[in-house]
Amino acid sequence: MTGYTLSGGSAANAVFVTILFAYVLQTELTQYVQSKLQFRQPYLLFYIAHSAFTIVLPAHLIYLKFSTGISPSTYLSTLWTIMQTQILDPQSAPSSKFSWTRYIIFVALLTTGITCPALMWYASVSLASLSDITALFNTHAFWAYILSTALLPPPPDRPRWQPYKLMAVLLACVGVFVTVYGSADEASAGSNPFLGSLLALISAVSYALYQVAYKKWAVPSVSITSAYDDEDDEAAPLAGDTGELAGQALPFGLFANFVTSTAGLATLAVLWIPMAFSNLFGKGGYQLPGDMWTGICVGLIALSGLVFNAGFMILLSLWGPIVASVGNLLTIVLVMLADVIISRDLSVITLWSFIGSGLIIIGFAILVWEYTILH
Repeated sequence: MTGYTLSGGSAANAVFVTILFAYVLQTELTQYVQSKLQFRQPYLLFYIAHSAFTIVLPAHLIYLKFSTGISPSTYLSTLWTIMQTQILDPQSAPSSKFSWTRYIIFVALLTTGITCPALMWYASVSLASLSDITALFNTHAFWAYILSTALLPPPPDRPRWQPYKLMAVLLACVGVFVTVYGSADEASAGSNPFLGSLLALISAVSYALYQVAYKKWAVPSVSITSAYDDEDDEAAPLAGDTGELAGQALPFGLFANFVTSTAGLATLAVLWIPMAFSNLFGKGGYQLPGDMWTGICVGLIALSGLVFNAGFMILLSLWGPIVASVGNLLTIVLVMLADVIISRDLSVITLWSFIGSGLIIIGFAILVWEYTILH
């Protein structure tokens, strides 16, 4: 990699911008569907949105098939080999038997790590104000710093606790609270503000833990190597005689999408069971949207959630949990602008919102500078 840029180059930057807008769309639509359309079924919304993750890998493989001519089976063979030799059993040879027991445990932990924070977030949206939920959930950047510093090895010749990162994370988190709570107008408190806020905070901590664990145990070195290759060589088009990509780096984001689809498939296959049992014993009341407009909105929630989570997994593997999390705090600014557009009320933008937005941007800029110049 040349120049002072974050890993992944322009492709990663494009993913970053895309997930910011996807997060805002998902947040606003979820609030609208549950509060305005009265479709208050957070578990069902979660199930639909996370089951949609399944289509990420097939869509990526179809794109690669038409752009490179390499069959999906070749990429899948390489992905399974990487999963075995770099994630499940790094000491094993490529020809060794696949560790299905370890893979099932990996999928279970992965799905749990994605499921718990997301489910608590979906539940909290209908209980507390959107401002409270946004502010508390985005403290995951602070928790990501604490946990990654404690659990991930520091860069060579660098101290474990780095003041630039701490200052950047604190500035960004302070900016979140200043932006959200600096307005004189109070938002709707929600039906149970304390419980909603508590769920959002627990969601933030567990989400940060998931990010750090993913970076530590679920990112193979080959997916990082691919971030430094020529961006125009997107597909690594040469395949070996073994049916795998011989010595080539994987296409951008492919392994992350493989993991995301794995979690989506596990969600689709297993997490319908609680709804079925609940309906069977007469306590659930889970049902699909009763009108087309609600169904369209739920579909857009699933699509925006798919884009956000798939993109964030890619950035997590490239940038690490601290930079990715603080960068995601820029959604605060976009949520504020979206509220202005939807409500047509410019009073949402205040001096405090400008100050808070500036602190968030400065915090992210410090991290980018620290990442690109000091590393």
